[in-house]
Amino acid sequence: MTASTRRILLCATGLSPQIVTETLYALAVQDGWIPDEIHLITTVEGKQHALLRLLEDDPNERHFYRLCEDYQLDASAIRFNADTIHVIQGRTGEPLEDIRSRAENTAAADAIMTIVHELTADPDSVIHASIAGGRKTMGFFLGYAMSLFGREQDRLSHVLVSQPFETHLQFYYPPKQPRVLFDRNNKPHKTNEAEITLADIPYVRLRGHLDRGLLTEGANYSDAVRRTQRSLQPAELVLDSASRTLRCGDKTLTLAPTLFAFYVWFARRLLVGTPGIHWSQAGAAAEFLAAYATVVSPYSGDYAEAERSLAKGMSREFLDPKKAKINDALRDALGPASASDYQIQDLGKLPGTRYKLHGLALRPEQVRFAALS
Repeated sequence: MTASTRRILLCATGLSPQIVTETLYALAVQDGWIPDEIHLITTVEGKQHALLRLLEDDPNERHFYRLCEDYQLDASAIRFNADTIHVIQGRTGEPLEDIRSRAENTAAADAIMTIVHELTADPDSVIHASIAGGRKTMGFFLGYAMSLFGREQDRLSHVLVSQPFETHLQFYYPPKQPRVLFDRNNKPHKTNEAEITLADIPYVRLRGHLDRGLLTEGANYSDAVRRTQRSLQPAELVLDSASRTLRCGDKTLTLAPTLFAFYVWFARRLLVGTPGIHWSQAGAAAEFLAAYATVVSPYSGDYAEAERSLAKGMSREFLDPKKAKINDALRDALGPASASDYQIQDLGKLPGTRYKLHGLALRPEQVRFAALS
C-alpha cells in the first residue's frame, strides 16, 4: 500500500451502533489496521443512534472517542462524522425511518450498491466492509455489492462478540479499565472477559466480469444483478458484416472496417477448423484480403491501399496493432474477464517453430455470421 492509501471501514447499521466500535476495536487494537474514514449506511433513526451514542459529546456516551482515548488512537485522524453516515433514501428522495416494505428494501439495496460503487471507484482506497449490523437484508446487500465491485485489496467481515456482551446495550468494546456490567438476570460480568473476534468472509470477486458502463456509471441493484448475470452466460458471438458489428452475448460493438475484416478472418479460420495463424504463414495476406473484400468494395481505394500494403505478404507491423486495437475495444465494452472469451489470443506455437499462433479460442458452435438481408 502507498502512503496515500485511504483505509475505509464501511458498516451497515441499524439501531445498535455497537458493531462499529466492536469492529473498530478488532481492526485497530487487535489487528493494527486503523481506518482513515468510517462510513455507515443506515436509516434516519439509525443515524440518530450512531450520533448520540458514538459521536456526541455526552460523557456517558461518545463511545467512539472513548475507544480512541483508551487505546491511543488519534480520533482527529479518522474521518467519522454526520457526513459519513449515509441515510437510505426512498424513491422520491425522502430519508427512510425504517426498512419494512418491499419498496424500502429496494431503496436499501440501491443505496448500498451506489455507496460501494463510489468508494471502490477510488484506486487508492482499501475497503473493510462489515455485515454485522442492520437488518439481515442489509448485510446481504452489502456482501453482494462487495462481490460485484470489491477488489483484491478489499475485505468483508463479521464481528463476533461473546455472550452476554453481544446483546448488552452498554457494551461497546472492552475498555482498558475493566467495568462490571449486569445482565438481564442481574448477574455481574467484567468487560475484560469479553471475546471479540473478527471473522473474515471470503467472497467471489466479479469486478473483472463487469462491463465498463457498470464500473464507471454504476446501476441500481436489480439492473446490476441482471447485467452481471448476463456477463456470466456462456460466450456467444454473432458477426454482422452489414453493420460491422460484433454481438458478444448481449453486448454489441462496432469496429472500423479494417479491424472488423481482421476479426472476420479469424472467425472464418475458427469455423473451418484452423483457428490459429502466424503472420509469416503462406496465404495469410490473401486470406485477410478475402475477408476485407466482404467489408469494403474490392474496387475501393481502401481495398487498393490494403493490397499495396500486403504486396509482399503479411507482416508483424500490419497485424499486431490491429490485434491490440480489437482486444482493447472488446475489453472496454465487456470488461476484462468477459472480454477474454472473445479476444484474439495466443493459441500455442506453429509446429516446429517458436512462432506463436493467433486466433479465437471460442468453440465453432459459439460463433455464427448474421444472415444477409
